[in-house]
Amino acid sequence: MPRVTLVFPPIYDFALYDLHLKPFALLKLARAFEKAGYDVELVNALDPFDEMTRKARGAKIKRNARGQGKFYREPALKPEVLSPVERPFFRYGIIEDSLRAQLEAREPDIILLGSQMTYWYLGVKEAAELIKKIYPRLPLVLGGIYASLCPEHAGQNIPADLVVQGEADRALNQFLEQMGLPLLGPLSDYDFFEGPRFYYGAAAIRLNQGCPFRCSYCASRLLCTDFKPGNHEKLLGQIKWLADKQGARHFSFYDDALLFKKEDSFLPLLHGLKELNSQRKLCFYLPNAVHLQYLDAETARAMVEAGFQEIRLGIESTADDFHNEYDRKLQSRDIREAIAMLQNCGFDPWNIGVYLLAGLPGQNWRQVEASIRTMAPLGVRVHLARYSPVPHTELWERSCSLSTYPLADEPLTHNNTILPMEHAGFTTENMLFLKNLALELSQQRPL
Repeated sequence: MPRVTLVFPPIYDFALYDLHLKPFALLKLARAFEKAGYDVELVNALDPFDEMTRKARGAKIKRNARGQGKFYREPALKPEVLSPVERPFFRYGIIEDSLRAQLEAREPDIILLGSQMTYWYLGVKEAAELIKKIYPRLPLVLGGIYASLCPEHAGQNIPADLVVQGEADRALNQFLEQMGLPLLGPLSDYDFFEGPRFYYGAAAIRLNQGCPFRCSYCASRLLCTDFKPGNHEKLLGQIKWLADKQGARHFSFYDDALLFKKEDSFLPLLHGLKELNSQRKLCFYLPNAVHLQYLDAETARAMVEAGFQEIRLGIESTADDFHNEYDRKLQSRDIREAIAMLQNCGFDPWNIGVYLLAGLPGQNWRQVEASIRTMAPLGVRVHLARYSPVPHTELWERSCSLSTYPLADEPLTHNNTILPMEHAGFTTENMLFLKNLALELSQQRPL
C-alpha cells in the first residue's frame, strides 16, 4: 500500500484567531488518496490540542464552546520589510519538535504541503525545508492559495518538486503517474478524511464552488474560474456524518456565493437542516458573508429555523459610487430594507454583522467613516475588512504602482496589517481611528 503524508503548515503573522480555520482542501484531498488505496497521514501544524506542544508551553490555550479560539504561538523574528509595523510578530502552531516527530513517524512515498494566504508563506517555507531535511529525496508537492497566486515566487523560495496552481487533481495525477503511484479519482467537497485531530466539535463545509461576480479586489474567480452549484443532498449527508461520527456541532460555510441560485441548492439544504436539527443541536456560521441582494424573507426565516446563529453581509460600502466602480453588487437603498427584514424574520440585530472594505488604492478614509456611521445606528456589528492586494486581480497593477511596498516581489507586503496602500488620504492613524470607531459604535447595542 503506497503511503502519503499531507501537511497543514504553521503560520507567521501579527495576529491569528481560529474562526473555524480548517484544512478544508487537504481533508478532501486526503480522502481522495484514501479511496485510491493509499495509507494516509494528515499532519496539522496548527493543532490547538497538540499534547507535546501543551506540555512544552505548560498550559492550555483558550477555546470557546463554538470550537473557536486561540492557537499556540511563540515570538518570531520580524522580517525587515514588515518593520514599519510596531507590533510583535509570531509563529502560530505546534512546536517544531512535535512537527518533526509527526513527520518522522513513518516514511511516505510522497508528501503534499498546503498553503493559504500569500503573506503566510514563511510557515510554508519552514515546513518544506523541514520535510526536505528529513526526507531529501522524497517528492514534495505544494498546492493551495499561495501556490496558485504566486507560483513563480513559490518556485524560487519553496523547495518543492511540483507547484500546483488551482485544483490539484489534473497536475497531481500527471505527477503521480510519473512516480509510478496510483492515480486519484475526482475530488469531492462532500467526502472528508476521517481524523479526530481536525474537528474538535467544529467543521468547515461548502455547498457551492466559486462566485459569479468579478469584483476587482477579489481572487475568487482566479481560484475557481466558474461558479459550480452544489449538491444539497450530499452536503446534508456530510453534515450528518460530521455530527454523528466526528462530534461536530458548529459548522462554518466556506462558500463565496452561498445564496446565488439558492432555489436550486441552498433553500433545499435549509429544509433538510431544519429536519436534521429537530434531533440534534447544530449551529451554522457565515464567516465569508453572503450577498445581500439574494436575501429575502423566506430565506432568512428558513436560516433561523435551520440553526444559523449569526449572519454576515458583504456590504463593503454604503456608497453607490463604490459599487459602481469596484463590484456592482448592490445599491445603498437595499441595505436598510434588508437589515429590517432580517430582524423581522428572527435574527437578533446583535448577530447581524456587516463587512466594510477599507484601505483600497486611492480610497479616502472619510468614505469608510461615512459607511460606519450609516450602518452602526441600525444596531448591527460592523467589521472592518482591511484590503490586501491580491495578485492577478483587476486592482493588482494599480496597487503595485501606488504602493510604497514591493508588492510584486515580496508577498509578505500583501499583509493588510501594514496598510499596503497607505497614502496621505488614508494613513495608519486613520485606520486605527476607523477600527476604534467601528468597535465603539458596535458596542452601543440598541434597546
